[in-house]
Amino acid sequence: MLFFISLLGYIPMLPYWLYNIGTFITIPIFIFITSNYSNRFVTKNEIAFLGLFVLSLLLSYLTSPFGFTIAGFLRALVPIIFYYLVRVLNVKKTDFYYSVLYYLLILSFLVAAYQFFFQPAYIINDDGAWEEVEGVLTLMKRPVSYLGNSNVFGVFTVFCFLILFTEGNQRLTKNQKVALFIVTILNLTLFSKSRTSLAAFIVTLLIYLFHKRKFIPLLVVFLFFLAGIAYVLSNYEQIEAIDNIFRLSSLSSEDRNSYSIRSEIAKFAIPLIGERPFFGVGVGNEQQLMMSTGAPHKGMESATLLLLIERGILGYLIYLYILFSKFLLVKNNITRILIGLVMISVDFTETVCVIPQLSTFLAIYLGVTWNTVNQTDNKLL
Repeated sequence: MLFFISLLGYIPMLPYWLYNIGTFITIPIFIFITSNYSNRFVTKNEIAFLGLFVLSLLLSYLTSPFGFTIAGFLRALVPIIFYYLVRVLNVKKTDFYYSVLYYLLILSFLVAAYQFFFQPAYIINDDGAWEEVEGVLTLMKRPVSYLGNSNVFGVFTVFCFLILFTEGNQRLTKNQKVALFIVTILNLTLFSKSRTSLAAFIVTLLIYLFHKRKFIPLLVVFLFFLAGIAYVLSNYEQIEAIDNIFRLSSLSSEDRNSYSIRSEIAKFAIPLIGERPFFGVGVGNEQQLMMSTGAPHKGMESATLLLLIERGILGYLIYLYILFSKFLLVKNNITRILIGLVMISVDFTETVCVIPQLSTFLAIYLGVTWNTVNQTDNKLL
């Protein structure tokens, strides 16, 4: 987990090409481990599904006007590779597993705090290089931590919290539980400023408390967040610090706001999807398509649109199968259901769940979950 996050994420001002190192290095690691360990823990159905997934990636280039993109193809393979490696190595949920997850979250907080207080604001320009943005107030900064994108950082924080709070709760000390809540709140509000992630955190926390029939904590949390939301909405125009953190004035802008931008992108993308509906333009070719067609924005801003553009209907159906069968429709696993709810809530407004950092994180989580429950039949998890 440390390996994939440190190499698949990227940190200002490290060279952007480091982003691809983790992708290419997974191939020799995959070959080394599979040649030295037996795959007796991997079922035949799993191997068949992994093969179908790889085939869908290759088919995405069948109708592509841009050809085969090795970096994009390998990045899309990384989650499958890590899932397979976790299964082969039979990694299980232990105290060490939850400790690693906890300290990854703490590390993300520390890196973000350093970027927030001591580094200038950065963006990635059209050439793929970090570019300093001048004149950004400290409270308006959106540090990316070691995850390369503030929205990825936000959703990653929510995933870590859900796993630790719902599954690893008994393995954390009282002080660690307090730190978990504080770090999660600060990551989502002061640092990443991801409104979607914050909303997903609040809703899934309330659902979990209701599921566990903890009605008093549920009422306290609900009233706390309700009071907080009411205070923010009633004071953001008068208190500049509130607006700098939650960026609410940008939502009400009559010129361009998050909703109008996403609407423009959707209107532009839907006809392009119709041109190559079955296989898309090829994994990793989104940027080339946007530049060659004069798109109003440089990215899809939606996992649904991105999958349909790059992988077509076939790739999107595979994603939906994973989302519903492995998360939303599972029985007796509230953690995966909550993760699935977060995924489906951000898929229409963000691309974060299908980029390597988070998709690999989820692949590792699924592999470890399978190993821990120790299922030996040939059914897919």
